[in-house]
Amino acid sequence: MFLPGQVAVTVLQALFRQCYAFVMPSTQEGFGLVYLEAMNAAKPCLGCFDQGTEDVIEHGVTGVLVRDPRNQDELAGAILGLLDDAEGARAMGQRGFERLHTLFTAEKFRERFTTQINEILA
Repeated sequence: MFLPGQVAVTVLQALFRQCYAFVMPSTQEGFGLVYLEAMNAAKPCLGCFDQGTEDVIEHGVTGVLVRDPRNQDELAGAILGLLDDAEGARAMGQRGFERLHTLFTAEKFRERFTTQINEILA
């Protein structure tokens, strides 16, 4: 386990390039911009269901989601699943990169925001 704490952006980018996967099974993450940062480095992500994380991580497609990160068997199984399938993990990371650049760009945000505001004002 490696928990570097706050680091400079250049260090963070280097860490993402060097890591195998990004694992943050947090039950308090909310939206999870950090998962998008990992996806920008084409890394598969591991997060939790029911935390808003599934808006970012598509389970089994761009990463893996667990129900209870305190369940050691579930968490270990999810991590081992990524480690045991290097090609599958690499493909998840690539699909995450594509998802980020398709759905989570500033342009896409503006489109969604404008649509929602127009519906409210209509």
